[in-house]
Amino acid sequence: MARKEVAMEGKIWPPVWVYGINDHLDIPSELPPGFEPSGLLCADFRKLCATVNAATHPAFRAKLARRVKEPSKSLPSPHEARRRPSLLGKNAHDISLSLSEEKPPKEGPNLAVKSFLFDRATMSLLSLLLPSVQNVKVLCFSDCNLDCEMLRLLSSGLVSHCSVESLQIEWNSLDLPLPTLEEEDQQEEEENEVPAFDKASSLLEARERKRYTMQSDRLLLNFREWLESRFQGLEAAWRVLDLAGVDWDAKLQAPDFHVLLYEKLGVSGQQVLEVFEVLDGPDYGADGGVTMEVMREALQGLPEIGEDDPLGLSLAGFLEPSSVLECVSFRACAISRFELGPMSTALAKCPWQLRALNLWDNRICDKGAELLAFALDAYRGLEYLGLGRNRITEQGLRALCQPFQPCPLALEEVPAAKERISKQQAAAKAVAEAKDKNVNH
Repeated sequence: MARKEVAMEGKIWPPVWVYGINDHLDIPSELPPGFEPSGLLCADFRKLCATVNAATHPAFRAKLARRVKEPSKSLPSPHEARRRPSLLGKNAHDISLSLSEEKPPKEGPNLAVKSFLFDRATMSLLSLLLPSVQNVKVLCFSDCNLDCEMLRLLSSGLVSHCSVESLQIEWNSLDLPLPTLEEEDQQEEEENEVPAFDKASSLLEARERKRYTMQSDRLLLNFREWLESRFQGLEAAWRVLDLAGVDWDAKLQAPDFHVLLYEKLGVSGQQVLEVFEVLDGPDYGADGGVTMEVMREALQGLPEIGEDDPLGLSLAGFLEPSSVLECVSFRACAISRFELGPMSTALAKCPWQLRALNLWDNRICDKGAELLAFALDAYRGLEYLGLGRNRITEQGLRALCQPFQPCPLALEEVPAAKERISKQQAAAKAVAEAKDKNVNH
């Protein structure tokens, strides 16, 4: 049965979870002394929350026991009246009692959380329990708005003897973490003497402004690469608009902007609306409309993204050799070439337990396909790679197929190739044996 909230001195205990209710707690970095996990994820999570005085997230609350409706005590039907007494009486009474008993809900092997908001305290507690979980095989977070830190905490728990084999993170677009301010930015914010609270608020606002600018540049750069892959360069795309007689100075609203890009350039979808919001935002005037000239100027001179992308690093943790995951799915997470850099580097480390990677409905272009091809050349244990509904053209497909093309070797290169293959086979066998040992244990 679910625990009932009890009013104690005007307070409800255990408290009802709302976002931020556990922010005041110091979450331990390891399980408290004396806490013995049972291997049942939801039950252990509720027990751990009670131990650290945290509110339990709704996704892990105990479900009500199922009660089967007791059969009505009506007169026997003519059909039952003709039955032998041995088929009724005591047996019927026992069946009635068994039907009226409460059946405890079962936990596992699938745990799906859909459209729930999470906080970092919940993810921290979850990461402490995941290494000891034995009843969950598939873990799914759909439309849960997990940020980089939550993903890092989640990946840190999917190690050791954890029984989770498949992770699905769906419809989860990521935002950049709050950046740190440079010294000159901090001096600019600290020039005027203000109270400590106002100073902290001003610094936080400056960091938020910087993150918004970085996020906008990232979105526009990805959109520019999309146009470049379709038209082999931006100039070719502008020529298409010129030939179509587009008025570069006409102010467009969001529907007209989307229709024009779809009809003239063949691009559509959520990202087009996101580009409009950026171009109609504070960095570009925010005057209630967007011209094509503003878009052309905005796509020029954008800063490049570094290799150590924070969003890519948070996703790459699930692809590391230390992870226990055999199947990873990042569906509709707006993954682009920037995130694939760290992810491909993690794949190149040969995580032999990983068998399937699903990247359906993302924003992967030909440059991202080349990064994946580099990883596939090093790691040959992947049996499934889902790239449906992305932006990969024939050029990207050619790059993906290149690692699987037969390659003639010179006679002196054969021993090194055989040694590399034998090492790969030995590593894959060692991972399989380690898993069998954990299962038997």
